[in-house]
Amino acid sequence: MKAAVWHNRRDVRIETVPDPVIRHSDEVLVDVSYCGICGSDREEYFSGPVTLPVNLHPVSGYKVPLILGHEIVGRVRTAPKNSTLSPGDTVCIESLRSCGTCRFCMQNQEYLCRNLICIGLQTNGGMCEQIIAPDWACHKLPKETPTPAGALVEPMSVVMHAWEAAAVGPYDRIGIIGAGTIGLGLAIWCVKNGVSPTVFEVQDDRKRLALLAGATATSIEQIEDYTENFDVVFECSGQGLVLQHAVTIASRAGRVIALGIHGHSSPFNPTPAILKEVTIKGVVGNTHEHFTKSLEWVSSDPNVLNLLVGNVVNLEEVVPFGFEQPKTDLGKPKILVGMG
Repeated sequence: MKAAVWHNRRDVRIETVPDPVIRHSDEVLVDVSYCGICGSDREEYFSGPVTLPVNLHPVSGYKVPLILGHEIVGRVRTAPKNSTLSPGDTVCIESLRSCGTCRFCMQNQEYLCRNLICIGLQTNGGMCEQIIAPDWACHKLPKETPTPAGALVEPMSVVMHAWEAAAVGPYDRIGIIGAGTIGLGLAIWCVKNGVSPTVFEVQDDRKRLALLAGATATSIEQIEDYTENFDVVFECSGQGLVLQHAVTIASRAGRVIALGIHGHSSPFNPTPAILKEVTIKGVVGNTHEHFTKSLEWVSSDPNVLNLLVGNVVNLEEVVPFGFEQPKTDLGKPKILVGMG
């Protein structure tokens, strides 16, 4: 089968690799329909290896070169005998695999498991024609849901995690820095829950998308005009000094939820956070419950697909139009790789 294989920084090759082989009785063989390009995939392309294993990973047993991709939707080719899935079902696939026995797994925080692996990062992923996944990780899409929406369930499950971590109250004022996939997804979710957030963004087209979602949008250059204005700030950009700005616009006793992964170190002065008793909390990954909740939302809210997905490229176009010079409709942040 064909696959997008990471070999080195700015060296992703479209190669013919062996077809996956089912080795366990609980595994599902899936023909991949679409795989989203995540910010972490871009980070590995331009700055990697970040989390890709150069040496054999102690849990997965894999090392680079690896197939990228963890935002996956496809059709079931074969399913286990006692599965609720059938050949032809459209499924989206959970990306995280935890040990299930450590204290974090037992506390429903499997995203903190020390033995955690993510498909497409610590083992082969879904930017290919076929993938094998455990039955429990495959979630059937409702028949009326467009197939490309299934590739958004994984990233939107991080939105579910961030919302839960922020413990948003009915009167909280919310700021969002960055209108990429996660930031814009958060804006859509906020509006769906009766809150109109303020979105700070550099790109004019993404500000327009935030407005279409029902949020208020303004330039990142105006951020200091909003000092101590928000009870909750979601930092989704992962850029430079933005975490410092997030603390600036957080209210006293406010909460800053950090989701943007920084590829490079940047200075941070904790004194303003200390003096205002601002809580800074990182959020990464998701749980099975977050994924299930995300599927319910994405399946019922057409705004998620309509406002997030800006282009579909084929596998041969991944490097030129997915990584190097991404082109999207109206600045929509998500690019999908289509396998059909």
